Amino acid sequence: MKLRLSCVLPLALAVFCCGGLRSETSHGDKGEPSVLVEISPARQHVIERRLVVYGHLQVDPINQSSIVISHDGTVDRVDVRAGQRVSKGTAIATLVTAPAARMQFEQAKAQLEFARQDLARLQGLMVQKLATTDQVAGAENTLKQAESAFATQQQLRTGQENETIIAPFDGIVVKLLANPGDRLVSGNAVAVLANEKSLLVTLGLEPEEASAVKSGQPVAIRSPFLSSLLLRGTIDRVHALTDPSTRLVDAIVRLSETESHGLTLGMAIEGSILLRESKSIALPRSAVLRDDGGDYIFVVKDSIAHRIAVTVGDEQQGLVAVAGGVKESDSVVVTGNYELHDGMKVRIKQ
Repeated sequence: MKLRLSCVLPLALAVFCCGGLRSETSHGDKGEPSVLVEISPARQHVIERRLVVYGHLQVDPINQSSIVISHDGTVDRVDVRAGQRVSKGTAIATLVTAPAARMQFEQAKAQLEFARQDLARLQGLMVQKLATTDQVAGAENTLKQAESAFATQQQLRTGQENETIIAPFDGIVVKLLANPGDRLVSGNAVAVLANEKSLLVTLGLEPEEASAVKSGQPVAIRSPFLSSLLLRGTIDRVHALTDPSTRLVDAIVRLSETESHGLTLGMAIEGSILLRESKSIALPRSAVLRDDGGDYIFVVKDSIAHRIAVTVGDEQQGLVAVAGGVKESDSVVVTGNYELHDGMKVRIKQ
C-alpha cells in the first residue's frame, strides 16, 4: 500500500503542475515561446509642454491709492476694516481738526475781511482825492492774495471742527494706516484703497524655470480650493530677480475687469503655463521601456515583436511623444512588453 502511494503522488503532482497552472508565455506547435500582449496603433497627437506653478491674487500696484489728510488733526474714529469692499463716498475715518489748523483758517478769514474793508476805505478816500490810484491798486492786490489764501484753507477744510474722510472711488481697503487717537500731520495717509477692476496674479517660478517663461505665453488660471474658477490669461511680464521672501521669480498675469469680478484678494492660485506644443506620434507611457541601451518599444508585425529604439519627448495625460523608427499606425505593444525580446512570437489579446 505504501509503495502504491509513493508512485501515485508524483504522478498527480506532475499532472497538476502541467494542467492546473497557466502562464502568459506559452509554446506554439513547434515549441516556440509566445507572449500574450495588448497592442495599440501609433497615432499623431498634439502634445503640450506645461509648467504648473502657484501664486496668489493681488491688486495692481498702479491702481492703489493712499487716502491722505489735507491738514493736521487727530483720528477720532475709523469706520472700515482692512479687506473691506467700499463704495465711492463711504466714510473711511473721522478726523478732528488740530487747533493750529483751525487758527490758520480763522487768520485767513480775518485777513480777507480786513482786505475787503481796506479796499473799500481807500476807494472812498480816492473819491475825495485823499488816496492815490497806486494805493487802491495795492489794496486790490492784497485782497486778491487774501481771497486766494482763504480759498486754500477752505479747500484744506481747516474750518471744519470734524472732517469725514471718504472713499474717492469704489474699491477694497488694502491697508489701514491709522488708529483712533493717532495724531497726524498734513499729507499722512489713513488707508490704502485699491481699485479691484484690475487685478494681477503673481506666480512663483523656480529660478531655473524662469528662463523658459516669456511674455505672451498662455496661462490657465485655477484655484486649488475653488473648482468653478477657470480663467485664461497670458504672461504679462517676468521679473528679473527673486522675491526675498519666497526665493522665487515672480511671473505676472494681468486679469481683465470681467475676469476680476467676484475674486478675493490674496486667494491661492494655480497657474498652468503653456511653454510649447507640438504634433508628434504619442504612445501610452506603458509602451515605452528602458534599459542600458536606452528607450525602446516593441512593434508587432506578422505576430512577431520587433524592438525599435525611440527618443522620448514631452508627456501629457499618460501619453508620451516618441521619435525614431516608429511610424503612424504601427501596432505597438502596450502591455506584456516586459516579457518580450526582439523577434519573439506574440499572441494578440482580443
